[in-house]
Amino acid sequence: MQKDRIKSEIEISSRTDITTNKNKAIVKLLIKIVVSVFVIVYLFLKYDILETFGLLLKIKWTQLAVIIIITILSYFVAAFKWKMIYPYISIFRLVKVNLIGQFYSLVLPGQLFGEAAKIVYLRNEASNLDCAGGTPRLAASVVMDKITGLIGLLIIGGIGLLFSGSLIRKTYFSTIVLIVFTVLLISLILLRFPLFINLLSRIYKGMEQKSIMIPVVGKLRCFTDAWAGYSTQPRILIYSVMSGIVYQSILVGVHIACGLCFNISLPFIDWSWILCMLSILVLLPLSIGGIGIREGGYIAAMSFLNISAETALAFSLLMFSVQILFAVGGLLILVMSSLKKSVKDY
Repeated sequence: MQKDRIKSEIEISSRTDITTNKNKAIVKLLIKIVVSVFVIVYLFLKYDILETFGLLLKIKWTQLAVIIIITILSYFVAAFKWKMIYPYISIFRLVKVNLIGQFYSLVLPGQLFGEAAKIVYLRNEASNLDCAGGTPRLAASVVMDKITGLIGLLIIGGIGLLFSGSLIRKTYFSTIVLIVFTVLLISLILLRFPLFINLLSRIYKGMEQKSIMIPVVGKLRCFTDAWAGYSTQPRILIYSVMSGIVYQSILVGVHIACGLCFNISLPFIDWSWILCMLSILVLLPLSIGGIGIREGGYIAAMSFLNISAETALAFSLLMFSVQILFAVGGLLILVMSSLKKSVKDY
C-alpha cells in the first residue's frame, strides 16, 4: 500500500511539474507576442507609415530577383559550411533542412527552436544516422555550425566597426562586440584543455543547484561538449570559420541589394556592422521571430548614417518579407515530405 501511495505521489508531482512548465512556456510566449505587437504598433504610430509603404511599392521586380538569387546562394554556402562539419548528408538536403529551420525560427518563439527542428527532422528522415554517429553527433554538428557562424559574424562585424566612419564607433556597441569576441575566442581556446573543462563542469554543477538555471546549464553543456569534441579537428574548424565569414559576407550582399531598392548606398564596411548588430539583437529571446526588435534595431542603426526612420523601416520590412518567403519554402518542404511519407505508409 505504501509503495502504491509513493508511486501515486510521484505521478502527481510529475504531472504538476509538467503543468507548471507548460504554464511558464505559455506566459513567455504571451510576453513575446505582447512585446512584438507593442513595438510594431509604436513604430507605425510614431513614423509616417504611408511613406514607408510607398517606398516598398516602388521596388522593381528585377531588384527582388537579385535579392532572391543572392539569398539562395547564401543557403548553399551555409549548407556547404555545415557539410564540412557533418559530411554524411548531401548539400541539397542540408539546404532543405536550413529552409525548414528558417520556418521554425520564424513561427516559434526563438531561433534555437529552428536549430532544434533541424535535429528532429534529420533524425526522423536520415536512414544512415546511426552510421554517422547518431543523434549526439548530429546535435553537436548543429551547435558547431552555429558557433562558427557566430565567430564569422563577429569577425565581419568587428572589421566593419573598426573601419566605419560613422558615429557608431563612439558608442558602447563597438566595445560590446570586441568584448564578446575576445571572451568567446579565449573560451574556445581554453576548451581544448581538460583542466578548464573540469572547472566548467564544477561551475555547471553549482549552477544546477538552482532550478531556474537548469535549462541554461543544459544549453551551455551542449555548447562546450560540441566544441570540445570538434577541437581535435582544427582544420575543419578553421575551414568552417572561413566559410562562416564567406556566408556572412553574402548576407552583407543581401543587405546591399535591399538597400539599393531604397537608394541607400552604403559601403560594405557599414553594412557589416549593421548585420552584426541586428543578428545579435534578433538572437535575444525578446519577441516572436524578432518582430519589432528587428525594425527598431534597423531604425536605430541607420540613424547613425543619417537614413530616415521611414526608409529604415521599409528596409526592415523588405528583409523580413524575404525571410518569410524562404520560410514558406521550408513549410512546403515539410508538407511535401509529410505527403510522401503518407503515400509510402499507405
